[in-house]
Amino acid sequence: MAQQATLRSVKRLFAALAVVSAVVFWPADAPASHAGTLPPVATAVSAAPATGAVIATLRIPRFGAEYAEPIGEGIGEAAVLNHMIGHFPGTAMPGEPGNFALAGHRVTHGKPFNLIGSLVVGDPIVVETADGQYLYRFRASEYVQPSAIDVTYPVPRQDVSVNPEKVITFVACNPLFSTAERIIAYGVFESFTPAGSAEPRVG
Repeated sequence: MAQQATLRSVKRLFAALAVVSAVVFWPADAPASHAGTLPPVATAVSAAPATGAVIATLRIPRFGAEYAEPIGEGIGEAAVLNHMIGHFPGTAMPGEPGNFALAGHRVTHGKPFNLIGSLVVGDPIVVETADGQYLYRFRASEYVQPSAIDVTYPVPRQDVSVNPEKVITFVACNPLFSTAERIIAYGVFESFTPAGSAEPRVG
């Protein structure tokens, strides 16, 4: 019963996103073949952050020395995406095994993912939390249909529920000023620097 309730919650989440006019990540008619095989959401050790709560700061040197964007819990427009980058509920948290999946605008509301297409293989991606800094490296990007909800799976694009690796995924609409498709950027975890330690080398 709990798994069915989780599946219903995920379906409602993706359906709700379909009615957002400014940025639509998944349509209400996402294929049933995907919806019926969503990997189970991992049980959190501690309570999940409240919707809209800032959980981290994203820094990407490729986007400029001053680039520092807050990451909030959830992907609702009013509570999160109109103000910051959003973390897909149920995906991994920073530094955890699995897929730390994020969504953001490209042309409105601070446009935090405006330059997502400029990332180069090896570019550092730093996620800063109260615990320290998690360094990821950009690995690849792709363009997918709006129905490709599997980019947020623990192993992106694969229907498995566990991923021992630590990856980060960015999701944004494409092309600019359109919701016709999605641009997806992937990164892989490299290192962790505890808070109070020397700044990690991100060159």
